[in-house]
Amino acid sequence: MKQFETFLIPGEFALRFILKFLQIDVAIIDPALFVVFAGFLSWLIWMAIIRGIWAITLRIFGFEPRRY
Repeated sequence: MKQFETFLIPGEFALRFILKFLQIDVAIIDPALFVVFAGFLSWLIWMAIIRGIWAITLRIFGFEPRRY
């Protein structure tokens, strides 16, 4: 479970920030739902990071997309 918990860190941070912004207490939310929402946010964050790294890698090696 340690690797999965590491994967969830960005999502938990983002979810706590969103809930604090909306003035919703974290203790109100069911822990299972919290993990699901944190997992979804983590997935979005990690996909954005991977896409950014992929774009930088392509640009470094000269594979820029053609723009017409």
